[in-house]
Amino acid sequence: MSDEGIGSRLITELAGRSHREESAGVLFLDLGTSGAKVLHAIAQKRKAIFLDCVFMGERPGAIRRFTTDDVRSLKILSRFSFHEADLLGILELSR
Repeated sequence: MSDEGIGSRLITELAGRSHREESAGVLFLDLGTSGAKVLHAIAQKRKAIFLDCVFMGERPGAIRRFTTDDVRSLKILSRFSFHEADLLGILELSR
């Protein structure tokens, strides 16, 4: 998708600043592309924020905040791989 790991880079940067008071109690996790890892990591959590690249017709570097109610997935998944994940599907499963 040409994002070249921007989510991982953002988590690394934010985790490096996590000593600040406003980050108290925040876990910074790089979960890669595994839906199973995401599902287990958000279990019993009150909130989760996901950082990654998406194609939204915006200029490169634009930041958008949205909820699961604001978007729908257009991915077509084979459903044969644990590495393949649709974040909206994972969030629905977690409910």
